[in-house]
Amino acid sequence: MEERIKNSLHFNNYGQYLYALTKYTLNDTTIQDYVDAKIVAVDISPVLIASGLLSQKIDFEDPFIKRILVTEFYYWIMKWDIERQEKK
Repeated sequence: MEERIKNSLHFNNYGQYLYALTKYTLNDTTIQDYVDAKIVAVDISPVLIASGLLSQKIDFEDPFIKRILVTEFYYWIMKWDIERQEKK
């Protein structure tokens, strides 16, 4: 069971990832708002995340912002590909 959880494609909104973002970005309202949204909604469309980030003045060199982008878009691409494969 533990191995299955570690390798799950479902977002773990109670895991260490969101905890770390919350702990180390206390002064960054963009990231704190992202964490709050993930806890409430769990799965947010990458389109909404991208439009939210593009509508603000964001430092895309910030490692936390990079991590959010990679995590959200990569997760969505993997999930979409698995669903597409299952339909075949």
